[in-house]
Amino acid sequence: MTDALFSALLLMLGSSPELTPNDGASTIAELSQRNAGLKSYTFDLHVAILVHSIPQLRFHLDGTGEYERPATYIVHFKKVPWFAPKGFENVSLMPLEPSSWPKQYTITTVQHDGDTTTLTMKDKIKSPLSEAKATLDARSGLKQMIWSYNYGGRIQLDVTPSDVSGFPLPSTEDADITMPALKVTAHADFTNYHVTADDAATLP
Repeated sequence: MTDALFSALLLMLGSSPELTPNDGASTIAELSQRNAGLKSYTFDLHVAILVHSIPQLRFHLDGTGEYERPATYIVHFKKVPWFAPKGFENVSLMPLEPSSWPKQYTITTVQHDGDTTTLTMKDKIKSPLSEAKATLDARSGLKQMIWSYNYGGRIQLDVTPSDVSGFPLPSTEDADITMPALKVTAHADFTNYHVTADDAATLP
């Protein structure tokens, strides 16, 4: 059970008509412009995890994170449970960064509804993932990510952003993880942001 649990937690932390050429990539590029002036930032992360077993298992993870454009987005956990797999101390959050999706996924559909865009994506390489679905807001970025698997697994991640120095960054994340014989819920708080912007960026 523990291997499945931490594999799912790694994903937590980690498609309408036929597309015209480059439609998916261009949509992501447009959405990425909201943080175009964001150079780097650091933050603290606190994660509360509940495993719905008998008896229930609760534990916390505390760590520090860093983002640096274009390809660094990682959390360093200060202390992990003894049953965590080797290497879990350092977790990449790049799967939650839209700019990384065109490399990993084929974007099969793009749907627009006002300021909301929904992308449905499939792995470029064969995997148990049936599809990944991302919901993004034009102003605040990623709001929800859902991964569905061909063996019945499902992970839903809901993101609540907040304004940090003029940039929309995660404030909280809530995950609902359902795997065969495993049910987990988790809540993450992002605090103590320190942001560095390009000189040309305008901050309030």
